[in-house]
Amino acid sequence: MIDRRPLLLCSALMAGCVVDAELGSQSSDIAVAGPWQPSASTRAIAATQHVTVVEPPAVSPLGRCTSTNAFACSCTHPACTPAHPGTRDLNTFLLRRYAFLRPGGTYCCRQNSATTRVPTLSVHATGRAIDLMVPMVGGDADNTLGDQAANWLVENAEYIGIQRVVWDRAFWNGERGFGLLGSASLSHTNHIHVELSVAGAARQTPFFTSGASMSTTCTARCDGARLIRTDCTSVDCASTGAPCLAGPPPRCGSPPPAEPAEARLVPGAALPAVAAAAAPGRFTFMGPHRLFDTRTPEGSARLLRSGAAGPLTPGSSATFRDWSSLGLPTGATGVWLNVATLGVDAPGYATAFSAGQPRPPTSTVNYVAGAANANATPVALGASAGVTFEALNSAHMITDAYGAFSPSGAGLVPSGPTRVLDTRSDVALASNTPRAIDVRAPAGALGVVASVTAIAGPAGGFVTAFPCGAPTPPTSNINVSPGAVVTNTVVSTLGPGGQLCLLSNVETHAVVDVTGFFAPSSGLTYTALSPQRLLDTRQPTSLFTGRLGARQVIELPMQRVPGMPASAVAVVANLTAVSASGPGFVTAFPCGTPVPGTSSLTFPAETAVGSLTVSTLGSGSLCVFSNVRTHLIVDVLGVWTGAPTAPVAPPDSPDDGDDVAPDAGAALADAGPPPTDAGAPSVDVGVGVTVTDAGDAAATADASVDVASEDAATQDPVLTGGCGCRAGGAGPPGVSLSLGAMLAIASLARRRRPTAEISRRSSHPG
Repeated sequence: MIDRRPLLLCSALMAGCVVDAELGSQSSDIAVAGPWQPSASTRAIAATQHVTVVEPPAVSPLGRCTSTNAFACSCTHPACTPAHPGTRDLNTFLLRRYAFLRPGGTYCCRQNSATTRVPTLSVHATGRAIDLMVPMVGGDADNTLGDQAANWLVENAEYIGIQRVVWDRAFWNGERGFGLLGSASLSHTNHIHVELSVAGAARQTPFFTSGASMSTTCTARCDGARLIRTDCTSVDCASTGAPCLAGPPPRCGSPPPAEPAEARLVPGAALPAVAAAAAPGRFTFMGPHRLFDTRTPEGSARLLRSGAAGPLTPGSSATFRDWSSLGLPTGATGVWLNVATLGVDAPGYATAFSAGQPRPPTSTVNYVAGAANANATPVALGASAGVTFEALNSAHMITDAYGAFSPSGAGLVPSGPTRVLDTRSDVALASNTPRAIDVRAPAGALGVVASVTAIAGPAGGFVTAFPCGAPTPPTSNINVSPGAVVTNTVVSTLGPGGQLCLLSNVETHAVVDVTGFFAPSSGLTYTALSPQRLLDTRQPTSLFTGRLGARQVIELPMQRVPGMPASAVAVVANLTAVSASGPGFVTAFPCGTPVPGTSSLTFPAETAVGSLTVSTLGSGSLCVFSNVRTHLIVDVLGVWTGAPTAPVAPPDSPDDGDDVAPDAGAALADAGPPPTDAGAPSVDVGVGVTVTDAGDAAATADASVDVASEDAATQDPVLTGGCGCRAGGAGPPGVSLSLGAMLAIASLARRRRPTAEISRRSSHPG
């Protein structure tokens, strides 16, 4: 039944009074008969809301009304006041949020329409009430519209400061809960009556103090147990018995279960199969030679593009096929590349793979916005001898070639890993001054493969590896931000006396860990595999699941991988650390040997970083050690197979007894782990960069490098998978270059709410 009497509400913002019957004539396609019936979820949330109800005063003895019609604005009373600031702001907000609502007025100095023993003023008279007109359907309220607004008001009552909502024959009271109206003549079927608390009317509740009332967008956050959403709505997480979790993103939910202390071996986990992508081959050094640089029109034109020239764009691909300037050997089946990304506008990754093949489920380079990063990768040549490049986000790309695989050439002589240089205990690389390194090459070795770590000082830059005595090539192997630590694998021919030279464009410390040599006498051949993700500890079905524990070693049984070529001696794989608990490093090494004092990958906290490794297998397995907690991804790219011509043994180290493993610095920007790959930190490229390199550093990063001495070992690593290993402990005092970042821990407390008492009658329908 509709209240047909004119409801005259005089607003302080309106020239006169309006009649609600004139505002309730709209139509809608759907109407729900019967009184307001809040959903179970709304009732559950409402039960956690508690707002103190402050009723208006009695009409007398301080005031009087000249009309017996309770809806007439005929009273005088010192408590009568125009709408308060909070009332006006909420009225504007609701009319903006719910386009179907129409204004019904706010202020009217009149009596309460309910019959009470002592006549009282209406809350409209005290400036704390709003009427909002709802469309009508065939003489009845359109609950499909009105209910959603009424429900939201109740669910957010404490957040906004709402003491009462009356709508379609029912009401909610901040102290007594839901109830039905006792009089059909006061049914409020054509409008929602909203009363603000004293604090709400004064704009003193979080809804107003946070600015939500004046905006349509808010910063998602937790306000105690209440979740504030980006659209400025909120939900009380306590109503579901869960805390508000800060995220990101903020959400209601139970905290994640306690994380196991280390990655767990998954019984019965299936190892993904691998397949050969090319015939077995040998390695021939070529270059270094720059293939293309998309920052220049001529460099970009060397690629066959599915999209526009310039940076690689999402959803497009770029293929390189013109090897004429490099001069590939006859029968070439693959190439060794160094791929750098820069000018990226969002976290992501890029992948290089054989042309004509589907993009593999792996990544070559991980990056973050505004930074450059490089990584080495061997790639099998695909259709028309092509290599295809794709990027998750828009990114410029620079690619250099260092060699090729073909039926002729040198084989790998696995070695180590062994540290042959650590300038942190000596003198840093001087700016633009080559440093000669004796890599302890065996007789007949043409070249070396090594993990090189650059440890930047106040200025970032790039590092180039090349044979001593040769001109400095117009290429780079590593880009590093100020204060950061970056690792990449390099392959290079050797100069006179078996020396490798490093050149940095700025003063930089460097660490070199040798993992093998190339010699014509080696009987090993390389088999490129279709890139395959062998391990991802973020996945519950991976061989190991959960973050590696600090000082944990895991064993990857390479020889048991379906399709793996027989007699695998060494593996070429990309290692990526994701969501590390702090700055650290991982080391790949042959199982059955002690953990060496070397590193294959260094990384900051949280941000994901990848680096290629060429690692010897022990009894057909690869072991990986991490000095901090981190998720680990292992992408297998190829294997060296055959019978070694000489025992696999490391060279003599120039600093035996004092080998150290570099520890990465404090966290850079957090890219967050995407489902299949994650972003990585690198070097910001400035506008003054020359196009002959991936760019000079411009970004600033706080990082530290802590030296861990192998001789100072005081704690054994955690062993998983049967390896017997030993690892480094704390280093000598005075060698830390800077302090690490501190971790802030926040706790969330659940609020206790009074249980609302359900009342069946209202003494104040409006």
